[in-house]
Amino acid sequence: MTKFYYSKDNVELYIEFHHYENGQIAMIAFQTGSDELWLDVTVAIPSPVFTGDVAIKGYGDQEGLVKDLIDAGIILPPWRDVQTEFVKIPIATLSITPEFKKEG
Repeated sequence: MTKFYYSKDNVELYIEFHHYENGQIAMIAFQTGSDELWLDVTVAIPSPVFTGDVAIKGYGDQEGLVKDLIDAGIILPPWRDVQTEFVKIPIATLSITPEFKKEG
């Protein structure tokens, strides 16, 4: 189980890995111990990303998320941004091998 400390909310979270409909990697964080859905770590974007890359939802009320994921060794520092209509979304490479949750 992949865990990290989310400094904004002072909580330990664990990540489940899934795929978005477009094939990109989805990361969803739950509170350790309670299994309460806490936040969507990633977002699907229309631009293609390389295998092993993720689009981090590290903007707005989730500022600081990118640093926490880097500190936990889950992602490498973002290497590019994708501009959407309202925000720039950082693209980072996973530094771990995700274990995808089986659907169904």
